[in-house]
Amino acid sequence: MNEKKNIITIGLLFFCMLIISSCTRSEVEEPSPLGPSTISLIFEVTASPNILTAGPSRQSSMITASLKKYDGTPYAGKTVLFDIRNAQGQKIYEGFFAGNKSTASRVTDSQGIAEVKYYGPNAKEISSEMEIYIYALVPWQGQEFLISRAPIYIILSD
Repeated sequence: MNEKKNIITIGLLFFCMLIISSCTRSEVEEPSPLGPSTISLIFEVTASPNILTAGPSRQSSMITASLKKYDGTPYAGKTVLFDIRNAQGQKIYEGFFAGNKSTASRVTDSQGIAEVKYYGPNAKEISSEMEIYIYALVPWQGQEFLISRAPIYIILSD
């Protein structure tokens, strides 16, 4: 009888240990809506206008890069590198930035904005319509880069 009580006691203790050590969550926890768990930046590049006419004179487009934190707070003081490339991402020399340069560098202002003016090619410099991309790169932590691009369509005028 004493042996039977010991077995029952040990069994109850074992059962209690299983219950105590089990999961204590009562519901599924959703991620925080205040931000992602990885890089939490929004980096956008736009071209205005994004269609240029290659005619006897050169047209231009204002390229704007916007760098903000996930909550919309501007990220000031970061260097943005601008580059002219084709659809495959290869560097091309169609048009230029201020100073007749194929690359440009600007620092984001207090609103997280960096701007540069792109001057498209004229009719003598191209033989067909084309699509180019203005790439913007922001060096980040370690070997990371933030990259975004804006397309510009160049059409020939008659």
